Amino acid sequence: MPRISIVLPTLNAGRYLREALDSLLRQTIDDFEIIVVDDGSTDDTLSIVDSYGDERIRLLRRDEPDGLAGALDDGIKAARGKYIARQDADDISAPGRLARQVAFLESHPEVPLVGTATRMITDSGHDIDFRHVLERPTIDDLLDSNQFVHGSVMYRKKEVLDATGGYDTLFETSEDYDLWLRLAQEYPVRNLDAPLYTLRLRQESVFADDLLPAKLFGWYARQRSRGDRKIDLETRIQKDGAAAIYQALSKKEQAEIHTEIAQELLRYGRRRAAFEEAMRAWRYSPLDIESLEIAGLSLAPKRISRRIISVYRSKLNKQIIERNASPEDTDKLTEAGIP
Repeated sequence: MPRISIVLPTLNAGRYLREALDSLLRQTIDDFEIIVVDDGSTDDTLSIVDSYGDERIRLLRRDEPDGLAGALDDGIKAARGKYIARQDADDISAPGRLARQVAFLESHPEVPLVGTATRMITDSGHDIDFRHVLERPTIDDLLDSNQFVHGSVMYRKKEVLDATGGYDTLFETSEDYDLWLRLAQEYPVRNLDAPLYTLRLRQESVFADDLLPAKLFGWYARQRSRGDRKIDLETRIQKDGAAAIYQALSKKEQAEIHTEIAQELLRYGRRRAAFEEAMRAWRYSPLDIESLEIAGLSLAPKRISRRIISVYRSKLNKQIIERNASPEDTDKLTEAGIP
């Protein structure tokens, strides 16, 4: 019986899948299975999986796309390992990732989930940035923003399912964020601030129409975690999806959502779309100075906006590094020899 079950959902990601699988097969431990959950791919995904002939790779086929949360639930139900590790089909795991996460969980029995810091690369594999992570995020940190890179996490299957019931299929997206919020209400959750996972930022998926549902379901996850408006929205979401959440927002909340989208679009270099989102936010909340600042940045010369974004990212990373090193915020994170 494998100790670790790696759940890897995929939908038409054949272009990157081999690199993702190869990174897992190069791990420094081999006590794992890889469960590839295909959510109705029409590209060469199936032939790529079949080409390996490795008994550690198992394929689950879903005939019709039914969403990431459902694909993840199917993979977890099929998992035989004590630990569930996540991996996205277009991302890459460092060779020591699984070994270090298992070592951490086995030396910290009170912690059910651990993620990692992340390298970020372009479609073609060029480095973009490095994302540091809070090693000891609190529930308040999570309510502020998602503190985990979904594909990087490993968690104890039994404890997480017992505490949360698993991913909520009501969520079209941000199902991970919802799960972490529910788990953090009951248990401490942790990160290793080491670059054990590489996240591929695919430009073709960075559009306002794609980001809006993620932001809306993220907002809903926070409201639900705080106990606000849960009963009022569930039935409406089942019927109308993300649109039901948007309709429930105040103008100020809608402005905040569009400002967040504008920020993300600007980071990805989609300057025109960022400007449009920022102005939409400003129209909903004319007193919102931040939206005007983003609109101005999107119109600035590219080299200036890139420099400002780089400085902002460096500032965030520095704040995280300082907090991780803070003596009053320690919990023997390094006791297992994990740097």
